Amino acid sequence: MRIRTILGGVIAAAFALAAPAWAASLPDPVAARLVPEAATIMPGGTLWVDLHLDIAPGWHTYWRNPGDSGLPTEIAWELPAGFSAGEIAWPAPERFVVGTIGNYGYHGSTDLLVPTAYAKAGLQLVSAAANAG
Repeated sequence: MRIRTILGGVIAAAFALAAPAWAASLPDPVAARLVPEAATIMPGGTLWVDLHLDIAPGWHTYWRNPGDSGLPTEIAWELPAGFSAGEIAWPAPERFVVGTIGNYGYHGSTDLLVPTAYAKAGLQLVSAAANAG
């Protein structure tokens, strides 16, 4: 039994080391871009920003309540002073069922809208990183 445990650990370690090499060569199944509703925002106003996700065939992303597995898309905003971002306004999801596992999410493409506000005048650069679960 001990030999199987050690052998299993060696095999798992080999796959863990090999995975990044081949995984890095695969194209990302989700392409994301930020699309603001307008080119400018007035101080004190709200600007809706769309996190547009193009999802490759055979893949999907998850809703805020993913179901039995998966993680929802998260946005890590990098905002200058005076900017704030609200919560994602989630569109209605689809239900994906595989065997006994049911999940909620999106395929093809989806738009996750986020309200942003700006309290100051002047030109600022806004960026974000998204993790599509």
